[in-house]
Amino acid sequence: MKPPGSVIHPISVLYVDDEPALLQLCKIYLERRQEFLITVSEGATDALALLSEQSFDAIISDYQMPGMDGLLFLKHLRDIGNDTPFIIFTGKGREDVVIEALNSGADFYLQKGGDPKSQFAELAKKIQYAVARKRSERALRESEDRYRNVIEDMDELICRFDHDGRIIFVNSAYCRHFGLSEDEIIGSRFRPEIHPDDLEKVSSLYASFTPDHNSDIIEQRVVMSDGRIVWQRWSTRAIFDEKGSILEYQSVGRDITGLMERDIELQRANDELSAANEQLTAIEEELRHQYEELSSAQNEILLSEARYRAIFEYTSAATIIIEEDTTISLANTAFIDLACSTRKDVIGRSWTEFVSLDDRKRMLTYHQQRRDTSGHPPRTYEFTFIDKNGGTHSTHITVGMIPGTHQSVASFYDISDRVEMEEAIRKSEEQYRMITENITETITVLDLSMKIIYVSPSITALRGFSVEEVMGQSLADILTPDSLSIAIERLEQEMWQENEGSADPDRVVILNLEEYRKDGSTIWVSNTMRFLRDDEGRPDSILILARDITDQRAAEEALKENELFNRTLIEHLPDYILLYGADGRILYINSLAADALGYKADEMIGTDVITYVAEEYRDSIQNKITLRLQNMDMPSYEIEIASKTGERYSVLIKGALIRYHNKDAVLLVLTDITERKAAEIALHNANKKLQLLSGITRHDIQNTLTVLQGYLSLAIDQNNDSALSTYLNEIAVAADTIDEQIAVTSQYDACGPNTRWHKVSESLPVLLPGAITIKNDCNGLSILADQILQKVFSNLLDNTLRHGQKTTQVHLFFEIQGDECRIIWEDDGIGIPDDQKEMIFKRGFGKNTGFGLFLSREILLISGITIHERGTYGKGARFELYIPKGMWRIDT
Repeated sequence: MKPPGSVIHPISVLYVDDEPALLQLCKIYLERRQEFLITVSEGATDALALLSEQSFDAIISDYQMPGMDGLLFLKHLRDIGNDTPFIIFTGKGREDVVIEALNSGADFYLQKGGDPKSQFAELAKKIQYAVARKRSERALRESEDRYRNVIEDMDELICRFDHDGRIIFVNSAYCRHFGLSEDEIIGSRFRPEIHPDDLEKVSSLYASFTPDHNSDIIEQRVVMSDGRIVWQRWSTRAIFDEKGSILEYQSVGRDITGLMERDIELQRANDELSAANEQLTAIEEELRHQYEELSSAQNEILLSEARYRAIFEYTSAATIIIEEDTTISLANTAFIDLACSTRKDVIGRSWTEFVSLDDRKRMLTYHQQRRDTSGHPPRTYEFTFIDKNGGTHSTHITVGMIPGTHQSVASFYDISDRVEMEEAIRKSEEQYRMITENITETITVLDLSMKIIYVSPSITALRGFSVEEVMGQSLADILTPDSLSIAIERLEQEMWQENEGSADPDRVVILNLEEYRKDGSTIWVSNTMRFLRDDEGRPDSILILARDITDQRAAEEALKENELFNRTLIEHLPDYILLYGADGRILYINSLAADALGYKADEMIGTDVITYVAEEYRDSIQNKITLRLQNMDMPSYEIEIASKTGERYSVLIKGALIRYHNKDAVLLVLTDITERKAAEIALHNANKKLQLLSGITRHDIQNTLTVLQGYLSLAIDQNNDSALSTYLNEIAVAADTIDEQIAVTSQYDACGPNTRWHKVSESLPVLLPGAITIKNDCNGLSILADQILQKVFSNLLDNTLRHGQKTTQVHLFFEIQGDECRIIWEDDGIGIPDDQKEMIFKRGFGKNTGFGLFLSREILLISGITIHERGTYGKGARFELYIPKGMWRIDT
């Protein structure tokens, strides 16, 4: 119900048809509803003129019109950006026309014919639905645009990504922040580089999300592409589906680097103030101490001793006081910790108990010498310290005598980590030397004057010379004259690039060179070279990794001979042979193909293969070139190629992806089918003319019949004469019969020589009457038949419905006898009398049009299939379809 006082704007509709009577009839029916305002046009050209001056809510158009038909009219509108809802309303009922219309942007396709009231009511519903849908789409786009503008204008970084990390949305601020375009980010798994110290925190955040805890905030550091470290605060929400699985994440972030830097600066200032306060406190304590010194000498001694003990106790070095008899009289906390002991256990024990047996004798000698004025023991040295638990520590010790006593003070530093590192470096150097001395490839280092300064022992296996012999050789002693010239030229070129500053410092150069062995023979060696550089990045030597490729070269030569054989074979094949590379350019073409196109083979090498394809095939061939290079399976197909003089040849193309000179390439075999195509075109044109004549005649009759039925319906509605009503109703029945007969003829327009494989189970009628079921035992069976095979089974079902009387079930199955297959359609109705078993296939026989079984037999005969009725009258009908050899198969 419409709200009181609301203003209802009628839907404006442009109706285009070349039949004036049909235009008028449609206008009358639709405008009676007071919901439509109809503007009519007798052709697409006039309609385009109207559309240039005003807009309409919807467009209705006939298909078959002079000048510009309905499909061309639709395509023109969509090409110029006009997206007005478009409905095809025509008597043309072919499936290919329906598909092309919908693919070209038509909203609906409605066929003329039948009851005018129902037809125009259906047309009105289609118009209302299409207009409502278009208005909803427009409102949705406007809403999305407003939302996007708000998001794009925000300074916050906004992104959405799915559970696999694939980005599905970012705003402009996000792209600017990370210096990437939207196209580079959307669809990728871009992830900012998280600072190593924050990785665990970020991972824990995402692992914590559940349907009950689906959002959180985190502050993290990100390493930008230029090396800067920035702070970011992210608010992230996880979106879950009804099963509790994560669909996507939505994150909003902000750069808080400035805020964090201010916090850090504030903390630093606070630390400096605390340090200053501590310093002031220390100064105050010192002043108080000096005051107390002046007041009491005794207190000064006590305080001096306290300072001594404090220094001794809190120094970071493990420190002890040693008596002359080697006992420890005092030890600080650091030493207690090093010994893994207690102060009680350490005091009074000999320091020798903390020294390894290997070091004890030497250190006792030092102890005695230190107390003997004539001795000169070292002040610092290293030894192995043994803790209470038996643990060993590499330790650096500093020992000195306390003046005026026989006591000494010793400080210990645990250097175990440094020693372990030095040992690791030593082992690493040994491993490196072992690798270089045992590697099968040979490592050589030259200085920039081309003098050998290092060569690995594997040189003996490679060239037969010892390391000492090779160290004295020059490049001329190593390389054959041709290879020497190549090597010197390339090295001079590389040095020139270094001097120019235009070379990549990390580049690698590979040269295959012929080298002398000690026995006088030569081998081919692959040399991988790069510069070694000093601390300033300047080259100071050349590192060469050499590998014997003699066998590889021999294999390559054998491959060349094989290629020559294959090339000779291809040149004498009766088909056109062509090879193209990843860039679509011809790598090889045989003489037969080149001669047919009017060129020399050398002229065509390096040219684009598309050059020789007829213009109208080039777009599809470009796509096939790409698919071939992706190793996609592709059936053979037909195109036309053009010669130098413009003459065209029809060819059947087969191809395969191969390796050619160590690169991907596509091999094409083109079979000339020009003569066969000429015969097919002649047959197709003859069939097309017959179908065109049939279609035009049926279209004109259908339009006239639609007008007749429309005015007849109006006459019946306004007639009050009962006698006249009887005549009008009879006329209506006759008109409906004509309509049905036209529909029957249209169903067989596609009947012709075009056959294809059909799965029998997929050719059965989809919609069945409620009282009948089909038991299908033809799964896996396919037959080669006319493209409208499905109509045969529809006619068989129609025959069962009309004449079976008591039919409840149809059984469809097949039997194989030798090379022949037989499909059986068997029902449980009353069957066909014996005297009518062949008559039912005659044209005109039966209670209706008489075309059903007649045309079914004709359709099957196109493919060599025959049909007969073999049932027993009173038990049911049994139709048997005989499929000849080669026209059936069992799919596995």
